[in-house]
Amino acid sequence: EEEIKKIITHPDVMQYYPEHNFDLLLQKSYEYLKSVNSELQINVLNNIGDVYRKTQRYQEALDYTNEALKLAEAFENKHQIESAHKDLAKTYVLLQDFETAYQHLFEYNQLQEEEFYTQNFRQLNVLQTIYETEQKEAQIELLTEQNSINEANQDLMLFGGGAILFVSGISF
Repeated sequence: EEEIKKIITHPDVMQYYPEHNFDLLLQKSYEYLKSVNSELQINVLNNIGDVYRKTQRYQEALDYTNEALKLAEAFENKHQIESAHKDLAKTYVLLQDFETAYQHLFEYNQLQEEEFYTQNFRQLNVLQTIYETEQKEAQIELLTEQNSINEANQDLMLFGGGAILFVSGISF
């Protein structure tokens, strides 16, 4: 079971495990998949779809990749949604259904663009937080220095006032 999990969840399973009987492996992995209730299922389904696409079993590839897409949407896993749309586009191109391929490629590009802007927004927020923190730290440091100077001035004034009183007390 662990070997099946390791093999079938690899991103390019056929490249790294060419010696396996994929029909049997896919059957076993699907049995394993039924017992798992996690986002890992999405990756497994998508990899099964990839194997079928790469072995020119396009309808089976579409079935598994569409199932992966539905599950990815249910889990709201944007990365896996992107991946499924990209893989569906590849399969539809191979079937020469260019209109449907374009629709999935368009969805893939929209999601990538959205993710790009989201990441940029996060990075901008982090940079702004760093900048504001540095500004506040610099302001605190400046106020601390001004406070030290004010305390020194007060001490000097007290000492000077005391010295004047002392000198005036001596002169009388």
